[in-house]
Amino acid sequence: MKNSWKKRAAALLLCAALTALALPSFAQTVRPGPSGLVRQMVAGRTFPARLVGYTWSGDAADMSLTFTLCEAETFSAEQIDTLQNGDTVTVGGFPYEVYTVSTEEGQVVVNSGLEYTDTLVFRLQDSGVYTAFTETDVPYWRDSVAVECLVSPDAVFLDWGDPDAELPLTSPMEALMDRLMDDAILLTPDNTEITFDEEGRLSVLLYRYSPMN
Repeated sequence: MKNSWKKRAAALLLCAALTALALPSFAQTVRPGPSGLVRQMVAGRTFPARLVGYTWSGDAADMSLTFTLCEAETFSAEQIDTLQNGDTVTVGGFPYEVYTVSTEEGQVVVNSGLEYTDTLVFRLQDSGVYTAFTETDVPYWRDSVAVECLVSPDAVFLDWGDPDAELPLTSPMEALMDRLMDDAILLTPDNTEITFDEEGRLSVLLYRYSPMN
């Protein structure tokens, strides 16, 4: 009986030793990188963006954010330069009837004549197209594509929400995630630009003051 008990104890100790050898001394989370298509589309580029979702467990390795990349609505020079009273121009999905058109250097101002609609300002870009802005200098945005952004380990959050600050406050991305968890910040293309590194990972998020905040 004593020999049987000793053999069982020895077997248990051996199993424990083998298990300890088989397990790594630390645990890690391994995730796939951005797909080749996403990397080709966003690598090294900056986009206005709208946050539509995020994953955050308190561990930086598990952080991800999903953004809709946006672009300003554009119009050809032929479309805008020929606008006249009675025409209709669709901006932001809303049709505006043209009441007056005034042309200044590099921009065309369109008024609908109605109190509840904005005056439209079309500015000529270096590329030869016009982009549309509100009276308060906010572009009309068009949603492009939604991208789940994996976050670079050294990514930074640049907080320029204070319009009086000379430079943005630089923080790690964890500071942004904490504010998102507290519903203390809203990221839209009016106030947010995201930059990707060459691997297609989110490397910089710039949050700046906007009158639409």
